[in-house]
Amino acid sequence: MLRLLLLFLLAMTAAQAAEPPSLTIHYFRAEGCPHCEDAGAFFARLAAEEPRIAVRDYEISRDAENRALFQAALKALGVEEGGVPFIFVGDWATLGYHTDATTGAEIRRQVARCLASSCPDALEAIRAGRAPAALPPRAAGADVLRLPLIGEVDAATLSLPLLTLTVAALDAFNPCAF
Repeated sequence: MLRLLLLFLLAMTAAQAAEPPSLTIHYFRAEGCPHCEDAGAFFARLAAEEPRIAVRDYEISRDAENRALFQAALKALGVEEGGVPFIFVGDWATLGYHTDATTGAEIRRQVARCLASSCPDALEAIRAGRAPAALPPRAAGADVLRLPLIGEVDAATLSLPLLTLTVAALDAFNPCAF
């Protein structure tokens, strides 16, 4: 009986190890782009930590087919001026990569969301000629305010009253008055 149980556990472990990734992250990049390099390093670490994800990168500066897919994705999402890195995690997309603490943290949240409840793959829908189930991408770091003496503040995490007080305090400070 013990042998049977051990054999069953071994078979289950092997089946889980052979299981294909359940989430594909699509990442458009260009050679020589420093933000793309930062995003690529982040994705390498993320893929090593989470075996259920696969990262597909599409280099667009030298590959015409990848560039055409990039342009089709921008058009499908209604983006007039696109850039790289351009990242898809399921039905979520973002343009640019700020830092691991900002964009990287949001990517991790989206990965966790998509792994917990299966997300539609927006880029696969675009490839198939269907309308993607994705919102237009937001620019990476769009919610980050760089404030003197305070540093970087993520406006998305502040309550409206606290954000108002922070901005009002900065507005009240006039360095020319001294």
